[in-house]
Amino acid sequence: TVNATVPAGQVTVFNTALYFSADGVAGAELWKSDVAGTVRVGAVSLVSGLTVFNNALYFSASDGVAGVELWKTDVAGSPVRVKGINNTTLGAPNALTVLNNALLFSADDGMTGRELWRTDGTVGGTMQVKDICPGPCDGVPVISRLFVVVKPTPAGAPLINDVMPESAHPFSTQRDATFFHDALGAS
Repeated sequence: TVNATVPAGQVTVFNTALYFSADGVAGAELWKSDVAGTVRVGAVSLVSGLTVFNNALYFSASDGVAGVELWKTDVAGSPVRVKGINNTTLGAPNALTVLNNALLFSADDGMTGRELWRTDGTVGGTMQVKDICPGPCDGVPVISRLFVVVKPTPAGAPLINDVMPESAHPFSTQRDATFFHDALGAS
């Protein structure tokens, strides 16, 4: 049974099907709807952040064993965990955002706080970009569709070149945050 209420931002089109997160038996589950009907996809729950990148659908979810981690489903439709970042719900990857040839997100690995991460869809290509706030403090509390908002380091220096060294996108600093603008040219 699927609850007819789907949270805003939890619906996306991938591979000619509509994917969404909806309340089912195990909480927020991944569902797929196409001309063949509507079915639950895999045995994952706590699904959020549906984002299409590199011909796969990425999302945060739990298999009930390893906590909330980064997952993907390819055109074949079976969910697979991309990489174990932190085996707790508190480390949950969130705010998945495509920028250039990377999928950016924030996550807490249990050692360095919530920081900026990137993936190319492989275990080896999933890594923390930088420990922006050294130690267990949160360096990246928010990632939005248009820009990344980060706290400055304890010394007050924004890490512009460290975050996306190959990028020449403009930036601006306002009060306690630095705004890194993506290729959309937002200001």
